[in-house]
Amino acid sequence: MTYKLATFGVVRVADGACIPPDPRNRDWQEYQAWLAAGGTPQAADPPPAPAVPQRVPAGRFMQALIMKNRLADLEAYINGVPGQRGDILRVLWRRAVEFIRNDPDLIAVAHAVGMTDADIDEVFVLGDSLVPVP
Repeated sequence: MTYKLATFGVVRVADGACIPPDPRNRDWQEYQAWLAAGGTPQAADPPPAPAVPQRVPAGRFMQALIMKNRLADLEAYINGVPGQRGDILRVLWRRAVEFIRNDPDLIAVAHAVGMTDADIDEVFVLGDSLVPVP
């Protein structure tokens, strides 16, 4: 018999039964005996990755960029874009109320400074988790 650790109790691998940590439960008692006899349960599955939010308020997005040490790179790039395209990017960057994950300008600028899609996702997840600065 093999068992796998779970968030609450264990799972019996043979049949997928979830066994709660209840000393009155016959399956839990069998699991405890298996442990006492030297059994080692499999590790629990890692928790699922947080969903990537599709919109983050600008203030929290900027906080996340600062925490990830990316704000200076992005601003330097945006400030260096010449002509009308640069003017448009600077206005959009400075006046944004929120940032949208699939915005093509955001993705292009982030990629231009070496950020991967996973890096962008991390900024959105972090920004979404932050408490707004008063």
